[in-house]
Amino acid sequence: AKLIQAFSSFSKSDWISFRKYLISKTNRDTEYYLLFSEIQKRKEALLGKDVLSLIHSKSFTDKADKLFSNMLSQLYVWTEEWLIQDQLYKDKYLPELILLKSLNRRGLFNLADQTAKKLEKK
Repeated sequence: AKLIQAFSSFSKSDWISFRKYLISKTNRDTEYYLLFSEIQKRKEALLGKDVLSLIHSKSFTDKADKLFSNMLSQLYVWTEEWLIQDQLYKDKYLPELILLKSLNRRGLFNLADQTAKKLEKK
């Protein structure tokens, strides 16, 4: 599954960062958070046996296959959002380039010029 592939690339700091991001999207009492926690508990074995089937049969027995699949899909959507955000903060110039584009699109040319000058100095 895409979710398992993405999570298998996570470093220790990624797990911590994504957990914080997930809590901003939902909270610790939700099934999404429980699902994430169950996956994280098994992070060393993600690429081994079918971890998701194991989690489904042990912790989500009351969920139909379709509902469990939908939960995994939503968790993956949040994972993609986090990956974008994480990369955005790691890239030195990208945030300002996006801001520059947005300011120009909105016709805020004075602010765009100030941002462009800051970017040029970098």
